Amino acid sequence: MNFKELDQKLQGRYKQRRKLANNTYACRRGEGITIQLHATDIVTFKPNGDIVLKSGSDYILSSSLFNWMDCEL
Repeated sequence: MNFKELDQKLQGRYKQRRKLANNTYACRRGEGITIQLHATDIVTFKPNGDIVLKSGSDYILSSSLFNWMDCEL
């Protein structure tokens, strides 16, 4: 998953927020697109290709999300 793929998903009726999976959403945040899990920002994809990871306090759920997204870092 990358910025371009998420940008394509956030088109049409759902330009600001779209459900990706159970309790997981893609949300526009300024110029970036953030993946939220239970209303917590976990990953932010930036247009220049940068990825900001935030595991927060719930590391097991965050790790599962990273695996689900198949991120290659």
